[in-house]
Amino acid sequence: MHKRVNQKPWLIFYILLILDCFVILLHLIGGYRYQLFNLDLERNIPTFYQSIKYILVGFLCFANIFLIKLLKNSDKIIATFWTILGIILVYLGLDEIGELHENLDQTITLIIPNIESIFDKFFFSNGYVSSPWILYNLLAIIILSPIIIWIFYTSIKLYQKRNIYLLTTFLCFALVILLEYISTSWVHPIIYNILIVIEEFIEMFGISLLSVFVSIETSQRYTQIKNKLK
Repeated sequence: MHKRVNQKPWLIFYILLILDCFVILLHLIGGYRYQLFNLDLERNIPTFYQSIKYILVGFLCFANIFLIKLLKNSDKIIATFWTILGIILVYLGLDEIGELHENLDQTITLIIPNIESIFDKFFFSNGYVSSPWILYNLLAIIILSPIIIWIFYTSIKLYQKRNIYLLTTFLCFALVILLEYISTSWVHPIIYNILIVIEEFIEMFGISLLSVFVSIETSQRYTQIKNKLK
């Protein structure tokens, strides 16, 4: 029985990985002719597919909290960990649909009115030519760094080696930002198209791998509840 439970998260991962490759294939075959399949555009099949993945894994985190309560586990640290992780994933899913990251500069400007002039002075005036949203997202990551550090500290403490899934996902997202910076700087169109495919696949792979981490925890708690009811 234990073996079967451990297989389920990986089955989900393999299914998602196949879908990831299928979405990439759609882009390579018809993405440059049909906007519906283009990875470089928004509000199409790749965007909605990735959004659904984020939101489903996010709600799986919330399901974990529900299972924790059913098991009468009063550990607030575990509940807080899964709540924050779920909120982040659902937000990223909504971000994919609503293009929130591209409008983050407007939100931050409301909080820090002079931020645009500061960025113009220290970045754009000194040769920064990539997407402006990258700078604002990096600023948001710096502001939220205490929460990010707490998530990894808690994950290492609670889940030890299993934390590698969460860490790998974070590294995938960091690599996505780096590739976005490179691709939106001046590069040859062919290189740009290659980088877009690599960037989007890494993002898809990251959330697919994270589903393993979340699914393992959910499966284990679900099994504990089933065993208690027998």
